[in-house]
Amino acid sequence: MNNYEIYVKTSAIGQSGIHWRHIISDEQHLTEAPPLLEEHLFKHKDGFNVGINDLFNEVSPSLLIFKNKEKIMLEVAGIESPERSKRMGRKVLNLIAWITDNNQDGDTIIRKIAYDVIQYLLGKQNKIESLINTSIDFYETEEFRVDSSLVDKYISELDNVKNESEMSLSQEIALSSEEKLEKLAEIIQTFSLPMEWEAHNYTSNLKEIKSEGVIIVVTNRLEQEDLFYYAGVWRGFASNVEEPQSLTKSVIFTESPHEVPVHQENLIDQGGSNPPKKLPMLLITIVLIISLVVTVMILKPKIFLPSPHPNPSKQEESREHRNTPLIPEVLSIKE
Repeated sequence: MNNYEIYVKTSAIGQSGIHWRHIISDEQHLTEAPPLLEEHLFKHKDGFNVGINDLFNEVSPSLLIFKNKEKIMLEVAGIESPERSKRMGRKVLNLIAWITDNNQDGDTIIRKIAYDVIQYLLGKQNKIESLINTSIDFYETEEFRVDSSLVDKYISELDNVKNESEMSLSQEIALSSEEKLEKLAEIIQTFSLPMEWEAHNYTSNLKEIKSEGVIIVVTNRLEQEDLFYYAGVWRGFASNVEEPQSLTKSVIFTESPHEVPVHQENLIDQGGSNPPKKLPMLLITIVLIISLVVTVMILKPKIFLPSPHPNPSKQEESREHRNTPLIPEVLSIKE
């Protein structure tokens, strides 16, 4: 009897479309996502909940490993089935999830698969791609089927891994590169998955020790660049990762309150010029106030003393203009 479960998510040829199936030997029931995927990892600072599969791109080749106290789960996603794509008339992608007990045997199985998937991502071999193309196929119109015997054979033929336990527990999140993936493959082949690992809690801004959660993610592009950091993954590589702005843009002051802050992003404009001086502005304001007061004192008599001969109002001028006869003016013009 296998000591792992398999869930597959792909497309049927009919109206049922993309869905999950739980692969238990010949019984392959339509199901919801694996129960582990129902867990919410955290609430993002922008207000949305983040689940496990929000940490990778399902439509590009990706690897994810998650664990809690009882289980370890590996997901490989974004690998196409060319033959089924031709029959379907569009690209057909696959997602396979292996779930094992969180023990030494389960750790060994997960790491063997993970090492092989990374070799595929590096373009060195295609065992996982061959497995997907040969073991998964359409079944009638609304279903698909997985040949579980081919899955068992695939795992039995994978390269062996060592079980050394001394390794770095420090977190590493970076832009994906061949060098990073080569190093990760070496670690996975040599060492057991960490029982605990260090991570930075970006809510409390403190270091913490984690024993559950997403351990490893390799993917193409994230929906949001800071997700690996908030999730506290042990190893996370993607094409767009960026440390949360709340820390990289923070202002950290030195011991003396009169010294310049270490980070001045909020104090220097985009052109890089220094902040304006306050003293010259204060002097200019004082001079303007004094000038205004002097002007008012000079003009004060003219403003407040009444004129001895007030001018007639506009209404009176208009009335006089209306009472003046126009005929003499016309006559004078003719003369």
